Amino acid sequence: MDVVLVHKSQPEIDTLETLLPRFGFLTEAPDEKIRILIRWGNTDGEDKGRLVVNTKDALGRATDVKRALAYWQINGVRCPKAFYTKKPLKKMAIPVTGGYLITGESFIRRYIVYVFDLQILGLIRKIGNQVAEIPFQNPFSPNYGPEMALPTQHKEWEKVCIMATRAIYAVGLHFGAVDVGVDKSGKAYALQIDPAPRLTRYAARTMANAFQAYIMRSLRKEEFARSMSVLTMGADPEFMLRNKVTKQMILASNFFPFNGIVGCDQRSVLGQRRQHPLAELRPAPAKEPVELFGNLQKTMAEAIKLAPYYNVEWVAGSEPFPGYQIGGHIHFGGIRVTTDLLRALDNYLAIPVMLLENPESARKRRKKYGFLGDYRIQPYGGFEYRALACWLVSPRLTRAVLCMAYLVAINYLRLNKDWLADARLRLKFKEADKAAFYLIFQEIWEEISALPQFPKYKEMLEPMAKMIMNKKRWRENVDIRETWNMPLPTRIYYG
Repeated sequence: MDVVLVHKSQPEIDTLETLLPRFGFLTEAPDEKIRILIRWGNTDGEDKGRLVVNTKDALGRATDVKRALAYWQINGVRCPKAFYTKKPLKKMAIPVTGGYLITGESFIRRYIVYVFDLQILGLIRKIGNQVAEIPFQNPFSPNYGPEMALPTQHKEWEKVCIMATRAIYAVGLHFGAVDVGVDKSGKAYALQIDPAPRLTRYAARTMANAFQAYIMRSLRKEEFARSMSVLTMGADPEFMLRNKVTKQMILASNFFPFNGIVGCDQRSVLGQRRQHPLAELRPAPAKEPVELFGNLQKTMAEAIKLAPYYNVEWVAGSEPFPGYQIGGHIHFGGIRVTTDLLRALDNYLAIPVMLLENPESARKRRKKYGFLGDYRIQPYGGFEYRALACWLVSPRLTRAVLCMAYLVAINYLRLNKDWLADARLRLKFKEADKAAFYLIFQEIWEEISALPQFPKYKEMLEPMAKMIMNKKRWRENVDIRETWNMPLPTRIYYG
């Protein structure tokens, strides 16, 4: 049997069984190894599928409210500052599965958000005693476009849906229904997850379509290879400017426009809307990482024309100046973000880059940015992976990071280890506590080295691997114009 769904005879199972006639439906996971095992809230038996959708461990994290809250806090998912009890001790108690959350927050609206593989299947909105179902276009239909990935026609729904996908991903699930509360200020909070939700007829049909699309992508290697053939890569790494003598920050908006291949990020100096400290490179997208690297060099040449001053240094890394965190965002076009792809990027790309970072500035950055699984849907039909610090510190590391990102993206179904499922390792990642990750990198490197495309990129990847194995870190305080061997101007900036 290729696909087995393990359940607890919940009411919606009869409907799903009718909609998915080729699936096996059992009340306990089979002893023999199968291709794909799906757990509908049932933790009986072992995870013996080649692929497991909602693993036993992830279900344990999701259904234990205290563990779920802990995972969310580590991963920057907004949730109430609360404690869990089986009895309501205050009027502010929020009912959740098996008990109550006691918190100071109150919510004027509640939503149940159906999520599968980072796609929104639908919403149920609760205001007092009023309940309304808000169906979305099926994200697994052929006519579904990237502009429909989030309900942007309603800003609150968009915030609620982003919170729900982050909450599901943080505990390690592929699907579930997330209870999200919205307070008076409009902030969305994750409250709990039901990994075996009650389904309306519409939700059941959409969930069944989602299962079929996932199975098709996972089992049909030819179709997966064809989808990877249209992959494109882009990037928009950020950097900052510094006075060579005083080491003080210089505003990027003094030189760069908002639009174009070199520009300013929208973040501004606190209280000064027209002062923008972060510069951004926006190279043309490419089919391969080496081509993207060449495009990046062209944007840097353009940037030096716009800021042609010897004493205006460029700095990269995690946090060049206190309170100003920067990132090395990588874009993937032509493919849809999925749970498995995002998890592969976190484990096989974000871990190596973290091992190169300055731990002090990395810790500061991850208080606000760079959380695991951080991504943003883009209108061109792809997504932006946002977990990495800015890797522009040197051309060798830049090329290595881009090549590593490419190999992970086109091979993510092969790269299925999830070291970061362990809450202790997630916390160590957030704190840039590297000791436990050096042995993990040995495993990462072995798997990357075994990929069929590795020989083509071996020479470009090895400098990064050697630095990590020698426990060296990148230099964040250098002028990256020099590390990139760019011709330095002779003019002096007096601003």
